[in-house]
Amino acid sequence: MPPVETDTISLDDYLAEMGEALDCFFTFEDVPDSEGSLPWIEYIAITPDSEIESIDDLVDKLNEELDGVTVVRSLAYPSVVHLIADVLMQEGYVMEDEVDVEYSGDIGSLPYHLGTLLDGRIGMPSGGPINGIPGDSVTQVDINVQNQSVRDVLTGAVPFNEYNRIPWESYPEQENGSSRVVVRYFGPRPEPEENGDDEEPDE
Repeated sequence: MPPVETDTISLDDYLAEMGEALDCFFTFEDVPDSEGSLPWIEYIAITPDSEIESIDDLVDKLNEELDGVTVVRSLAYPSVVHLIADVLMQEGYVMEDEVDVEYSGDIGSLPYHLGTLLDGRIGMPSGGPINGIPGDSVTQVDINVQNQSVRDVLTGAVPFNEYNRIPWESYPEQENGSSRVVVRYFGPRPEPEENGDDEEPDE
């Protein structure tokens, strides 16, 4: 069932609830603010809607309420919704490039491998964790695709049955005088906490 309607809820909490309700996933292509924070998840508030019954309904709602953001449902992976900062959507944006990729290794290093194919225009973050979450150097993937967009390659690598509802997030980063897009994967979704009330009392 969709989440119960209240006045407002943070976007990350709302997407977590809707991800479970609709069995879908969300990727973020963001632009950091002047302090380097990624503001969509931390600051945006949204009004829940109990009438949302499908992924397409949710995409329409997000497009109506999120200024400066284009929200699209993936054609290649229909359970995935991409949230893309409008300022990024211009000619030459690396996520739109099509590539042939053969890769075997940890999913967190996939952006680095893509960078070797795309003149370093995409890669891994040089800093620490995003919003306190480290990258995923554990999940192993095997990829062999042709003529796929970079966005679809990054998305198709995800093992959805066990992964975070926000599989990856990207943003532009300046390094050595040039700009590149960096991508961080967020790893498997947390295990549900066990309810201690069900434990047998000690004798």
